[in-house]
Amino acid sequence: MNTVGKAVKRGEEKRREWLAIKVEKAGKYQLERRKRNAITNLQKENGEWCNFEKEIEEEITDYFQKLFKTTQPDHCDAIFEEIPQTITSQMNSKLVRSVIEAEIRKAVFVLHPNKAPEPDGMTPIFFQKFWNIIKYDLIAAIGSFFHSSNMLKAINETIVTLLIPKIPYPVLVSQYRPISLYNTLVFYKATNEEEQQVMQTIKVYEEASGQMINAEKSCVFFSKNIEEITKTEILRTLDGMKDVKQSKYLGLPMAIGRPKKQIFSYIKDKAVNRLQGWKKRLLSQAGKEVLLISVILAMLAYAMACCKLGLCMDICKEMAIFWLGELKKRKKYTGLGGKK
Repeated sequence: MNTVGKAVKRGEEKRREWLAIKVEKAGKYQLERRKRNAITNLQKENGEWCNFEKEIEEEITDYFQKLFKTTQPDHCDAIFEEIPQTITSQMNSKLVRSVIEAEIRKAVFVLHPNKAPEPDGMTPIFFQKFWNIIKYDLIAAIGSFFHSSNMLKAINETIVTLLIPKIPYPVLVSQYRPISLYNTLVFYKATNEEEQQVMQTIKVYEEASGQMINAEKSCVFFSKNIEEITKTEILRTLDGMKDVKQSKYLGLPMAIGRPKKQIFSYIKDKAVNRLQGWKKRLLSQAGKEVLLISVILAMLAYAMACCKLGLCMDICKEMAIFWLGELKKRKKYTGLGGKK
């Protein structure tokens, strides 16, 4: 074997060794991540602790079943009277007609073939590939649901895939929240009249929907012009809602003043922490570029769509240091693809 052939062989061996190390590290990272995100300790409502995984599963299931259980509300007239009628008889006839094969087929084939797997692991490509075989059973099941409103239990299963902690070290199920829950933001003047109107509106909503507002998960944010005595009076009648000095709504601070750079500094801190973690890995320039574009820049996108930030240059500086490497950390930095 000539010199070139030996060099190529050594390069292939080194690459296989590098890939084996990367696979091993990725496996360890996923294992550590599962351990970190797993719920291993959970306290029951009676004060006892769940000792087994099955007990934790049952405690979580029972809690959310009670939380979302309907109370069969029958006070809906006040709600329906305020909803304008926009569905005509012609539109209604189209909505209640039987579904046809073409509609079901279109819905199946617009799905990405390899995304959204079911609990049994079947992705949409299975239904698309074998449509001519399974379409009869599938159409019958869907048609039965539209006619009788009864859905197969296996289809209607709901899996709680992610519970977000509300506090640093949660021990109760109530200290977690599913990622799919809705948040509602209500604005009103800090007066007794409007406060009573808001509470009356909440009461009507609870009676009509059967869903109760959880005061422990609700909070009140006052403007700077509200006196302390007024805050105390309002909080006294809001069923235990807490006053928050600064909070976030949909990922953004609720109150944004002039020093935006200071208010949004948490974004920079998250970006810097992420970059510091990546520096410990053996990444190629292509790998660095992918991480910078797909992760770091994505952190800024949502906030910048709503507000003009004053920390973009600081984050770009940290990105450039990560891109150029530790040897050039103290030199003049450049933008990605730019010149000094």
